[in-house]
Amino acid sequence: MGLSDVVTLQIGRVRDEDVHIGDGSDRLEFLKLRGRSQTARIVWSHPPARLTTFMTHSLRWSDLDDLARSPRLASVQVYNSTLDTAQGFIDISAFGGSAALRELHVAENLPVRGVPAVLAGAPHATVHVARDLHDAPDGAERVHRIAVPVKKPRATR
Repeated sequence: MGLSDVVTLQIGRVRDEDVHIGDGSDRLEFLKLRGRSQTARIVWSHPPARLTTFMTHSLRWSDLDDLARSPRLASVQVYNSTLDTAQGFIDISAFGGSAALRELHVAENLPVRGVPAVLAGAPHATVHVARDLHDAPDGAERVHRIAVPVKKPRATR
C-alpha cells in the first residue's frame, strides 16, 4: 500500500501479528491502530522519519524496538483493558535512545523491562507502568505507576 504522502493514519481491526503498517511512510506523523486483542510486534525496515505520535487500542505489543527508531517520536500510548502476565514481558530499553520522547504509556500491555535505560537515555520522557510489574527503581522520578487490572487466564475445559 503506497502511503508516502499520508500524514495521519488510523486503522481499525489490525489482524496481523507482524505489523508493517507505516513502514517507509516518510511523511507520517500520527499513527493509530486498533487490534483484535492479539499480541503483535512492529516490523519496520524504514521507520517513519516524521512520526511523533503512536497510539493503539486492543493491541498488546511484544516488541516495539523498530518504533523506537523513529527519530521524532514524542508519544507512545498503548491502551488495553487489562495487563497480560501470561505472555512474558516487553523490553522497552530501545526507547533509551529516543531524545524526543516525552510520554511512554505501556502500562496496559505486558509487564515491562528496560525502564532504567529509558530514564537514562530519554531525559524528558515520563514512563507509565503497571504498579509492581516493571523494573523501575523505587522512587524513580518520571515513572508513573498505575493500578491496572491483570487479565484473567481463560478457563480450560
